Amino acid sequence: MKSPVSGRRVPGPEPTAVPVTRLADRVLCGDIVLPKYQRGFVWTTQQILHLLDSVHRNYPIAACAHPVTMRRYPR
Repeated sequence: MKSPVSGRRVPGPEPTAVPVTRLADRVLCGDIVLPKYQRGFVWTTQQILHLLDSVHRNYPIAACAHPVTMRRYPR
């Protein structure tokens, strides 16, 4: 794929399996932030519990895609 800015070839995204605890750590330290256009929180307590149960049982869940940037955003 070519970059629309530089026109150079850039590698495409690669899927990776990341432990939930590492994602949580990255959220807490500010490496991962939700964009301002993110919708409000809509999950019920029961839905959250079902998701955590699925993760605990190693059931497949939907992928989580996020852009990678080297720029730090203010909190």
